[in-house]
Amino acid sequence: MRNKKRELLVYSLYDYDAYARHFAKMARCGWMVEGTAPYTWVYRRCEPRELTFAVSYFARASMFDSEPGEEQREFIAFCERTGWKLAATNAQMQVFYNERPDPVPIETDPALEVETIHRAAKRMYLPLIWIILGIGVLETVTIRHPDPMAHPLTFLARGSAFYSLAANLLVLLYAAVELAAYFLWLRRARRAAREMGTLIPSAGHRRFNAVMLALTLAVLICALGSSFLYGGRLFGFVTALMQVLMAVAIAISWKIRKLMMRRHASRTATMLATFGTAIVLSVVMVMGTLTVTLGYLSKDLLREDPEGLPLTFTDVYGGSDYRENIRRDGSPFLTSLSVLQYRAAGDSLEYELYQVRLPFLETPVRNLVLRDLEKDGTVEGVPYMEADPAPWHADIAFCRDRQGKPADDWLLFYDGRIVFFDMDGEATQALRDTVAEKLGGKEISK
Repeated sequence: MRNKKRELLVYSLYDYDAYARHFAKMARCGWMVEGTAPYTWVYRRCEPRELTFAVSYFARASMFDSEPGEEQREFIAFCERTGWKLAATNAQMQVFYNERPDPVPIETDPALEVETIHRAAKRMYLPLIWIILGIGVLETVTIRHPDPMAHPLTFLARGSAFYSLAANLLVLLYAAVELAAYFLWLRRARRAAREMGTLIPSAGHRRFNAVMLALTLAVLICALGSSFLYGGRLFGFVTALMQVLMAVAIAISWKIRKLMMRRHASRTATMLATFGTAIVLSVVMVMGTLTVTLGYLSKDLLREDPEGLPLTFTDVYGGSDYRENIRRDGSPFLTSLSVLQYRAAGDSLEYELYQVRLPFLETPVRNLVLRDLEKDGTVEGVPYMEADPAPWHADIAFCRDRQGKPADDWLLFYDGRIVFFDMDGEATQALRDTVAEKLGGKEISK
């Protein structure tokens, strides 16, 4: 039987009332909170008891303190004299419990308590949220994601771009809601303390935090799954490896912090050792990952298996003496297959096949592409003119517009599929039948 357990709590720092109620519930279930670990609270098994918990804040405290300072020790001693015993600390947060059924509150001045919470928030909580918001804005602005409106096919079929943008938007939404909710509570709490002499608890947005966490994990899992299922294996490998290495770096840095605290090192020394370890490990792990991935594994991870291609150079020209470049990518919405096969003599076969994964998206995806054609006559920046779809057995067909003249570069629409097809020379009817059958999924009667 376990004597310790860990729990991830999605409460915000200032949601003191929710923390107190939750710790009391855990005590009734036989678990007493005793400390923290990375991202979690730690409990030890105890006899189920009915206890009253309170969360207090001490702004000058730090997670890097080996022991409480003099003022903090005096405050803890004062609380003990009134029946409040210290259960756990988490930086500026101090968790007390009382065995009396109706104890005297620790804090009796609401206005002072509001300002104490705000001072504590300004030490680490608010700067961290502002940093998260800044990173989210910076990555969204600087990372060159395909424009979903200008390049809908590329965006939907490139899993790495889609999931990176989704993750950035989740980070932005979380940080914005967290900051807005905090300052709204602060304004209401100050007014209530001034006008009514009471401290109002945070309305809380725990469900929102839980949903954000679940969505973030879902995006990560889908990103990894899509990279290995549909293509982009290098992206999936690097993402998975970086997550593991980040967890290792955090765990080692936490151990260093605990070791420095056991040796009663100063706050500055503990902070430098912890962050220094984290930075060194991060640099070493990132460089190691890049070296191993790009230097040794990239060729294998980027090399696509030519087996199973729907249409090959041999099908069109015959022979097998050709070079090729194959790329697969995709998301749960849309998959793409890009094939270029050629030989020195000049013959080449090039096509891109986009296949919609979800039937209800077939019409919207097609309309996105047709909208661009109607607007400026281009798709992904390439000009096209309307052509006869019958020879290709397609629903709709376009050929590339070369200064007002048609070229043998085709855009074909089939049920749930969009095909960009190009080859040297004029396409025969036999080839059109083959393209419709193998790339368009049409049954052609011979």
